[in-house]
Amino acid sequence: MVSLYKEAGYDALMIAGQGSFSDTSLLGKEFGIMTINGIEYVERDGILCVGINRFITGSPQQAIDDCAAQGGFTILCHPNWLSEEGLPPALTKEEMKLLIGYTGIEILTPAIFNRFWGSGLATDFWDELLTQGKLVWGFAGDDAHTFFDVDRGWNVLYSNGSKYDDLKEAIIRGSFYASSGLWLKGFSFENYRISLEANFPLTCSNKIHYRFIGKGGKTLYECISRKAEYHLKPSDQYVRVEAVSENGAMLWTQPIYNNETLNPLIG
Repeated sequence: MVSLYKEAGYDALMIAGQGSFSDTSLLGKEFGIMTINGIEYVERDGILCVGINRFITGSPQQAIDDCAAQGGFTILCHPNWLSEEGLPPALTKEEMKLLIGYTGIEILTPAIFNRFWGSGLATDFWDELLTQGKLVWGFAGDDAHTFFDVDRGWNVLYSNGSKYDDLKEAIIRGSFYASSGLWLKGFSFENYRISLEANFPLTCSNKIHYRFIGKGGKTLYECISRKAEYHLKPSDQYVRVEAVSENGAMLWTQPIYNNETLNPLIG
């Protein structure tokens, strides 16, 4: 699995055990890729603990707090997955809303579309949290359990370095985007105007469907073109962008937001 991610061009990979913890640093050196230790908290399925150095137990909130104390951060995962009999019960959305101190949520979990009940897309819950005034970032993650899960959803970071602390700093400040195949060719935010251009590598097509989405998940503006832009209005609590190519590949930007109406949950 690690070699497949290396061949796919990944620079960093988190290996998250379920019910166990492993130090993956030697594995990363063997394959020439940065590996980040983590676990998928399983007492109540629904929390990824990233950048930790030991196993985590306790209540969901205790897991978030313990992860932060170890220098890591947490992501609420696959909120639209429907837990099956025999598996640890999943956190409900209502339970997730009571948690604090996490960094973001998984908005794309492709493995769920392969073989699980529910939906691997969770932008609806993302908009719900943002609308409630909670500043959380959107992540994509394979949740890979076997080879055909590899390289279907990832995050592109704008980092000042290649060490874990550099990557974490980029994530905490929201300097990244999530993707299932589209790449962000250009992005700017000047004078309250968002401008961006996305593309799909090795194709001549430039028809990208852009949607600028705001409070309550409402589409503020959409177009099909090579580039797109939107001028923020005083009433906009936040604006995020979804882009979809003709072949269905997507990307999601992090929200541009009003400091007075959204507050970070990260500690």
